[in-house]
Amino acid sequence: MADRKNSLASVSLSASDGSEESSVASADRRATLKIKDETIRRRAETQIAGSAGTIATVTGVSRSRRRQRRYRPGTVSSLNPAFAVALNENATVYEAAAYMAAKRTDAVLVTNDENLLSGIVTDKDITYRCLAEGLNPSVTPVSRIMTPNPVSVSAQASATDALNKMVAGHFRHLPVVDNEDDYADGDLDENSSDGVVGILDITKCLYNALEKLEVAFESSQQLDPALENRSSLSDDSRVEVAQYAEYLKQQLASPDLAGMLSQQSTSPPVVGLHASVMEAARKMKVTRETAVLVFSMDTMPSGLGQLAGIFTTKDVVLRVVAAKNEPSSTPVLRVMTPRPDCVSPETPVLDALRKMHTGKYLHLPVVDDSGMVEGLVDVLKLTYSTLDQNKAERDSDRRRWPSVEYFLGHCIWAGARR
Repeated sequence: MADRKNSLASVSLSASDGSEESSVASADRRATLKIKDETIRRRAETQIAGSAGTIATVTGVSRSRRRQRRYRPGTVSSLNPAFAVALNENATVYEAAAYMAAKRTDAVLVTNDENLLSGIVTDKDITYRCLAEGLNPSVTPVSRIMTPNPVSVSAQASATDALNKMVAGHFRHLPVVDNEDDYADGDLDENSSDGVVGILDITKCLYNALEKLEVAFESSQQLDPALENRSSLSDDSRVEVAQYAEYLKQQLASPDLAGMLSQQSTSPPVVGLHASVMEAARKMKVTRETAVLVFSMDTMPSGLGQLAGIFTTKDVVLRVVAAKNEPSSTPVLRVMTPRPDCVSPETPVLDALRKMHTGKYLHLPVVDDSGMVEGLVDVLKLTYSTLDQNKAERDSDRRRWPSVEYFLGHCIWAGARR
């Protein structure tokens, strides 16, 4: 923690001045940026229109097909997996970015010539394995940067088991496959290679679960709809889970971001306004982060100046690759999000997650009362850190609480039934 504070000790946050003029200017810049983003998406949509059915297909399970298959509540299919873009292995990284931009997704699946799942490409892969390595997105095939043979889940697998798999693997996206042999047993299959039908995003699953948890916290009686048809739970077990709901609420509310940041030994990656996108991508890769903080001064380490913006892997896909900007010559100033929303170190984890969900972003700079940048949190690390801490505390508690993944799985399952 000391190293982090020393490295950012000279930072003053311009966004913290709170002036009306600053707020208006920030709102104007964001509005302009939103218009530009939509323009890029429309252009990407036009450019990929001609390739539809050749290099890619959009996969998913229709409502009529769901009714026909009679998917059981509590399965992955009942979570309504998002429609997924499935690219052929020969598609280029640029084509993957164009589809991601047009379809507003952070991942595309990759299939072989037999239309079987062979890999997955995310915004992180494009940043780390393409831009940071100096590869040309227009000619580099997705097969070169994809994660091969990703863990997948059957559409009939248990929703709770799927959530456990995502948490245990610390990954965000889970491909959903249509395995005809799994309709009866509903078991999780890590090596299934059947046809792709969609993709799960753990952030959406967890946000949905947290919404159900907040309802449950209002009254322990609210838990009954989530558990009423779970014949495996006795009345005593239901009382225990109700007690655990309140326990979990306290655990999510009590740790603040300062506690999370204290476990990090290094500071977040930072760049100056005139640093290139390629330099930012390389810093993300070296630090294993999915965002860099952008400061107004390029003179380091004597003074970083003011926090001017944030640049993420999502920006890499939309504003650089899909927009066909040259990574080595494009400054982050042109493609960053200016004056990002920030939170204080005293912000409870649950409030930070809620703010991210409301604002539809995955990162939050953490700034103290004096305007000093304490660090950067992202939704995945925040979620996993919270779950890991909860597990450690639960293991040391004499009470045999159910796992947090088990409880969240019930909340997700209940929400899917409504």
